[in-house]
Amino acid sequence: MLGGYLLLLAHEVVQNERKYKELLEGFNGTIIMDNSLIELGKPVSGDIMFRALEVTNANYAVLPDKLFGCAETIEASTTAARQWRYAGVTADFMIVAQGNNVMERVECVREISRKAGINEIFVGIPRAIVKTEGSRIPTVTALRTQLNANIHLLGFSANYYDDIVCARLHHIMGIDSATPIRLGWEHKKICSPMSEWAASEDVELPREEFFKQCNKFTYQMAYNVGAVAAAIDAE
Repeated sequence: MLGGYLLLLAHEVVQNERKYKELLEGFNGTIIMDNSLIELGKPVSGDIMFRALEVTNANYAVLPDKLFGCAETIEASTTAARQWRYAGVTADFMIVAQGNNVMERVECVREISRKAGINEIFVGIPRAIVKTEGSRIPTVTALRTQLNANIHLLGFSANYYDDIVCARLHHIMGIDSATPIRLGWEHKKICSPMSEWAASEDVELPREEFFKQCNKFTYQMAYNVGAVAAAIDAE
């Protein structure tokens, strides 16, 4: 049930090193180490990121970003990329496409990759875009066609249909979310992506409460994870 594609939170890994080492023992899949911006309100420090990467041997490290802030993300990510490379980080860097519109997000990714000397571009697309613009598809399409970027979808939005449609695109690396697990913990069933059901934050237990309370496995969790995987893999 762990799957082969994970996004982990840097601050959580460092706070629970022993548990994560045990969890990942023998794991041969892909690990993306997130900078914990959404959870902490700001990206973790370089030291925390370095330790999290060491504990997990993650494949990708998400560079610092600011939600909807193009210029701030360019500055923070460029600086971090240079410092992290100098510090010996071997993981590939994942740029978060930030900005108030598609054009700004493309510019954000282009400038960071240019200034930091990143040749193969890996990009994370925030779920918050769906709340303001209704879909991540235009941003995904622009980044792919203009920069040939490898794309990861950062979390489920409140538009489950759009999430699945984006995740089905052939150039998408994957999507991360605890939503299927959180809903399963509340005995709620993931519906078909063609339904009107949406994985809204409003229908779920608050994130902090879920992470503190969820301490067991249920069959509804397994069903929901399988349902999402099947929806993405469907023709």
